[in-house]
This record gives sequence, structure tokens and C-alpha cells, in this order.
Amino acid sequence: GIAEVPELDVDPLQPATVKVPRQVATCGAPQSLSLLLGRQAMHAGCGELTAHGSWAGAAQALPELRINPDDAAQMGLRNLGIATVRTDGRTVQARVKFAAELAPGVAVLPEGLAQTRALVPGTVDNENDTVTAIAVAVEITAGN
Repeated sequence: GIAEVPELDVDPLQPATVKVPRQVATCGAPQSLSLLLGRQAMHAGCGELTAHGSWAGAAQALPELRINPDDAAQMGLRNLGIATVRTDGRTVQARVKFAAELAPGVAVLPEGLAQTRALVPGTVDNENDTVTAIAVAVEITAGN
């Protein structure tokens, strides 16, 4: 299920702080995992977002899946091991990287790779110049 997020009354031109609960239970699921896409420094200015950074694929054979170590332990994932990430019929192999700074219940794949962007569908609102990710169920398993 999808957790409801309250509307925020903020000025988009001013910095804002949003408090996010560390764990959100949805629809009685025993554990809900949120898959996010994030930018990595290695993708900055390399053209990866426009498919001109083909060197990035050679430098990093598998995308990096950053995940809280406690979540990884519950899923049987090993640091620097291989994981399979599945959403809505799409699958990506990724290298696991423990990230203690991430809140439990969150996993992050790099935004700058087409195969990872395909896991999280989105909508584009040209009128408001926004892109919104659509929440989907995610399954992460160890190995192939």
C-alpha cells in the first residue's frame, strides 16, 4: 500500500525542513521498504543522465544499492554482495553497499542509470516543471 503524505504549506523559494518518520507501516505489511533514486557524485557532469557517459557503465559494472545495515541483515544481504531488485515486473542486479546513515526502510539506487530509473516510474508535469515518482512495491533478494 501507499502511505498518505500530508500536504505541506511552504514557500518553494525558501529552505524547508521536513520531518519524515523513520518507519512507516502500510496496509498491515510486516515491513515496507521504500525504493528511492539518488544522484551520486560520480554521475555529476559526466553526461550519464543524457546517456553520453558510457564510461560510467565500464567503471561501475553494477549499480550500487545503498541500504541500512539492519534492513540488509533482515534480508540476508551482505555488504558488497549482489542483490536482485524487483519492481512491477522489472529486475536489476546491484552491488549492496551498507549505508548506516539511511533510515531503516529505505533503499537507494543511482538515478543516473536508465535501468534503475525504469524501476521507479514517474509522471512529468510540464505546467509546474515537476517530476513525481510513483510508489511501487519493491522486493530485494540476495544473489541472482
